[in-house]
Amino acid sequence: MEPPKDKTLLLMRDGNVFAVRGYATGDEIDVALKYYPSDSDDPGGSFVFRDRRYAWNRKPLDLGFLEEHPQYYSPGSTTLLAANLSQVSEIFDPFAGYQRIAKKASKDEMEATLIEVGDILESHGINEASLGVTGTVLLGTHSNEYSDIDLVVGGSGNFRIAREAIGKDGRFSDLLEEEWRRYFERYGIGERYSTDFGQFLIAARGKGDRAKFRDRGISVFNVRNDDERRPREKVISLWDVEVAGRITSDDESSFYPARYDVEVHRSTAPEHAVREVVAIGREYYLEGRPGDAFMCSGRLQLVVPEQGEKHFRVEVGYVGGDLKPHGTLKIAQDGFP
Repeated sequence: MEPPKDKTLLLMRDGNVFAVRGYATGDEIDVALKYYPSDSDDPGGSFVFRDRRYAWNRKPLDLGFLEEHPQYYSPGSTTLLAANLSQVSEIFDPFAGYQRIAKKASKDEMEATLIEVGDILESHGINEASLGVTGTVLLGTHSNEYSDIDLVVGGSGNFRIAREAIGKDGRFSDLLEEEWRRYFERYGIGERYSTDFGQFLIAARGKGDRAKFRDRGISVFNVRNDDERRPREKVISLWDVEVAGRITSDDESSFYPARYDVEVHRSTAPEHAVREVVAIGREYYLEGRPGDAFMCSGRLQLVVPEQGEKHFRVEVGYVGGDLKPHGTLKIAQDGFP
């Protein structure tokens, strides 16, 4: 079996539903909790799937889940969770799911909207085979009243086309400020990323990965093509550092986790030449551009890849198994005062 790709949904034997983050190395794969069995009857936050009621997971990983499900804890994972593929009951592939919906003779309102958005992106140059869907639409448990569309695009080149189309095609519009604020508050963005709503709004609107289509929310996620997969690497965590400088490349900032090539001008560990920042968290992705200034605190790591040269990087996020995100990344186009 081919390892599941990023954004694939995994239904586990115990009923939890995870979203894949990254790619499998051996029998385990990094995941994030997406939906879990629940008695909630909130119509905007729960649904029925396989004769069980589920709720959305809208908070960071907490101790309660790990106490109930310690088998998923993985201190070396970028999400602190990993799923053993032998315990997967069912796999929902985003690209196969899109094709299944596209071929349906009768589509509901949400499915018809998904394919219409896909057709628009195809008209801008994206092949249908590079389009996918995740979330409740992939599971077939969506609500035409409450659900948004989580569109998946394969390949960094196609993703650039999608972002440009969302920004320039008049059939798409920006979210209203109050909609951005609901997202900011619902997911605790301010506390998790040490930012305020004004800073978040400027950055979020500049990413071009969220929009509205006929009052329906659209989020676009990028997944690596097979030829874009990174070689396996061994990572050795060292100690906490602070670095600052300029971003030299954002080519890997649309994937999970976001990666930025950097030129460091100031460091608390100048003897170790940092050339990369890895930032774990959706709000860090697509955050910076080449030439932007950055300030970063996080864990210094030595990276030894199977192919290429060993190098040093700083990782911001879940480091060393801690449940609380570690460090921060600040980016500014015009530099810092």
